[in-house]
Amino acid sequence: MEAEKLDEERYLIKIVYNKVLGAMGQVQRSVEMLKGVDLINVYVSEYDQHHMQSSCFLRVKKIKGSLPVTDEDNILNMLKANAKQLGLLLFHAAYSPNNL
Repeated sequence: MEAEKLDEERYLIKIVYNKVLGAMGQVQRSVEMLKGVDLINVYVSEYDQHHMQSSCFLRVKKIKGSLPVTDEDNILNMLKANAKQLGLLLFHAAYSPNNL
């Protein structure tokens, strides 16, 4: 799992997960549960024989006309907390972002 800041209000989150029944739905639910962001687009593709990758484009919601202070780590921490509520374990990428 990794996050990349595209500009002041848009982020890209990439999550690689196992191909098991229900995993894609749970990963998607954990992203949709993020507070303070709108889901712009989601692209799901095969990562390798045993894994799938979900690429989610997010837009941070403005509060009273200004953007809240947030960064990639805040978004990943919120995502991990949501996943934990759903019984998932998500980890930060332990590999080069160029591999995705």
